[in-house]
Amino acid sequence: MIKISVFVRRFTLLFGARLFGALLMFVSNLLIVRIWSNDVLGLISVLLAVNGVLAVFCSAGFPSIATVLSAKYQALGAGGHLLGFLKHSRQIRIVGAVLACPISLGYLYWGTPFGGLSVFSLAMLLSVSVFLTSTLTNHSAILVGFERQTAAALPEVLLRPTVFLLLLIIAAWLGWEVSSADLFGLFVVANICAVGFVSYLLAKSVIRLRPPPDRSDRKEWNKSAPPWVITTLVWDFFIEIQILMAAAMALPAADLAILHVCFRLRMLAGFGMRSLYSMLLPKLYALHAEGRNTAEMTRRIWFMGTVYGVVTLISVYVLGGSVLSVFGSTFADSFDVLLVICSVILVRGLFGPSSAYLVMIGRHWSSSLIMLFCLLGSLASMYVMIEQFGALGVAANYAVWSSISTVLLWLRWKQNGQQQ
Repeated sequence: MIKISVFVRRFTLLFGARLFGALLMFVSNLLIVRIWSNDVLGLISVLLAVNGVLAVFCSAGFPSIATVLSAKYQALGAGGHLLGFLKHSRQIRIVGAVLACPISLGYLYWGTPFGGLSVFSLAMLLSVSVFLTSTLTNHSAILVGFERQTAAALPEVLLRPTVFLLLLIIAAWLGWEVSSADLFGLFVVANICAVGFVSYLLAKSVIRLRPPPDRSDRKEWNKSAPPWVITTLVWDFFIEIQILMAAAMALPAADLAILHVCFRLRMLAGFGMRSLYSMLLPKLYALHAEGRNTAEMTRRIWFMGTVYGVVTLISVYVLGGSVLSVFGSTFADSFDVLLVICSVILVRGLFGPSSAYLVMIGRHWSSSLIMLFCLLGSLASMYVMIEQFGALGVAANYAVWSSISTVLLWLRWKQNGQQQ
């Protein structure tokens, strides 16, 4: 069992890195609003959302099982299987990135203000970025299984935001009249740097695994990974889905900018919980793989998540308005949007990472069906919520259906997984 002092030190380092990276993205958003416009920020938020959602489809759910398999193969000394998983998942991502190009082209042309011949080049750029993003997620998940949580987090949460902000500063200093598509190109450059770094870190971790790649488990990988596409979309990328739906339903770009900032702040506020889970879940997976009792660890995860959720929501209530006011009066008037969005953190803390528990015990399809139900419910209610409440309606739609999915997953875990 890890010592408390060691745990606190690792958590502080990991959370500090995530917090600093989120602050860098916060400054990037502020710079875009101040130097260019709210509309530019709103449109780039759409491109980032397309990138995030398509990256989930591109990876076919493999990052969702990567941490479990990495921890399992480590515990069993099955290095060849891990190398085989790396090779197989890369082939899946290549195919997914190719398919992402026509899909993004269709959405950009019919569902957004983008138009003309630039849509074709933007779709190809998105295809490249989708492959990069899915690779970054997959490699980071494997590093978490090696219990190298800090190394897994640094490329995505620290290096990429740093490079992106530096490129924005250079563009602003040179006085470039850039569009949202141009700014997304800068994000792709930052993505390339992050993927290069995480690939280097992963190579250092697996270089000692001498056996040749063993893909004998690929039927099991192909069976267990795809159901987690829907689960990942609703659990981790529900924010991006809300923005995409709002853009397709012609919500003004200025309102999209407000949602983007509020959702970014929600992600910032939730980084501590993600840091906790990334440190504790690999230990839970290892205990399960070794056939040992996991009840004490799940109780510890629940307690820490609940405390974090309560503290976070109180902090948002006290400080949220002041933070939003930095972006201007329009954003400051949207404090209710931020508070509704951040309420999800408390709900998830109260019920724990049930989707991760279900991954551990192999309940892939049950989790996926719950998430699919909540996704369809969100799609069905979005139009009415936007018509009635605008940006606040999008926030409420996100909060309600995220909370429903969290509770349903917890009930499924209680019913089928607690005793395993």
